[in-house]
Amino acid sequence: QLVLPKLILGLKLTSLVSMGNMKNYVVFFINIITPFYQYISSVL
Repeated sequence: QLVLPKLILGLKLTSLVSMGNMKNYVVFFINIITPFYQYISSVL
């Protein structure tokens, strides 16, 4: 009878983790793109 709440909690935790991973990917992407963009605009 406790399986369903545990399952729901697990789903909430995994969605929270994936949200955190998405944020990390966005920050990582910005950290790569920004110097590249600055380099291009300085060359142009």
